[in-house]
Amino acid sequence: MYRKPIPTSAHDRQQREHAPHVHAEPAAVPAAALDYQQIQALAARPATPTISLYLPTHRAGSDKKQDHTLLKNLIQEARRQADGTMSAPGADALIAPLNRLVNEPGFWAHPLDSLAVFSSATGMTHAWLPAPVPALASFSEHCHLKPIIPLIQNDGRFYVLSLTQHGVHLYRGTRHALTMIELPNTPASIEEALGEPVQERHTEVRTVQGGGQGSTRYFGTVGDEQAKGRIRHYFRIIDGTVSRLLHAEHAPLVIAGVEFLLPLYRSVNSYPHLDPAGIGEHTDPQALGALHQRAWSIVAPHYTVPALKAGERIAQLLGTPRASTDLATILPALIQGRVEDLFVASDADRWGTYDARNDVVREHHPRWATDDDLLNLALIHALATRALVQVVPRGDIPGGHDIAAVFRF
Repeated sequence: MYRKPIPTSAHDRQQREHAPHVHAEPAAVPAAALDYQQIQALAARPATPTISLYLPTHRAGSDKKQDHTLLKNLIQEARRQADGTMSAPGADALIAPLNRLVNEPGFWAHPLDSLAVFSSATGMTHAWLPAPVPALASFSEHCHLKPIIPLIQNDGRFYVLSLTQHGVHLYRGTRHALTMIELPNTPASIEEALGEPVQERHTEVRTVQGGGQGSTRYFGTVGDEQAKGRIRHYFRIIDGTVSRLLHAEHAPLVIAGVEFLLPLYRSVNSYPHLDPAGIGEHTDPQALGALHQRAWSIVAPHYTVPALKAGERIAQLLGTPRASTDLATILPALIQGRVEDLFVASDADRWGTYDARNDVVREHHPRWATDDDLLNLALIHALATRALVQVVPRGDIPGGHDIAAVFRF
């Protein structure tokens, strides 16, 4: 669905000029890495005419051809909206890089379930998304981020370290998927770490069949101290690399492997956010879906509980000075960094303008050509001040409001 045509008047159709140059090359955001850091970068873009496009896409099959047509239709709708507020050369500069995407074969090589594209004087950025979103074309002064927030809120960035003596893999995870991360300068096996082969005669050998990839051998038993020492030495090297890679992280790390390997890794671990739970079974690199499902079930409470508590706080504090559902009250509080929790309705728009200098909110029904979605503007400021953000259906916000906030002070 597209935005409905926007009624305008001569007074409203003032021209908004900007530098006509837009970087032609799109910057891709990997779906599995999509998180608040990427969204905050989009939110931090300066206020300037911006086209935001969202379209559901097909991963395979003949239906993929429809995606090209839908993108062209959305571009036309965005151009119609831009023509209402800015000069033709300015609109051309925003539209040109979008048009180049339509028939670029490499761009469509590995689609996911939907696509988001943002074009402004700052440049053009696209992100393949791991879940479908409704088709949308929006033109305003900011990136329209409201549709994308539900895909990443509580996405719960975490890491999984899959352990064997003959191959260790590190994955970055979100609520949606796992993506492998390279472990640089890391020995691929105990043999490589020690520079000598493992003496199998001193250990018990257990064989686990592995998903079409042959079998994996696990050396050592609980009572075999020599084998355990070798494994600890290997894992100590792995821990050094993992800790360096994740040194600035606070995300949980889940370790996975056959049961007797887990306490050996914990005994040498130096990453402070290692989850006490683990996945005590053989992990097949070809079965990432199952590994992701197990790991997410472990880390999900880290991320869902804060959101539930935020909803409880709003419900308890509404009617007091610590909470509000008034957009004109919430917007200045966001700019001042006073908002702790923000809930915004995913199924509502509030069109208008906000004059931050004079602290004046003007809403318009229907939308004027120069308006922003003020709910999206609230999200932009919330992301800048690290408020806990939830975009949910209006019915899930206490009192059924379009917006609600709890204040820090």
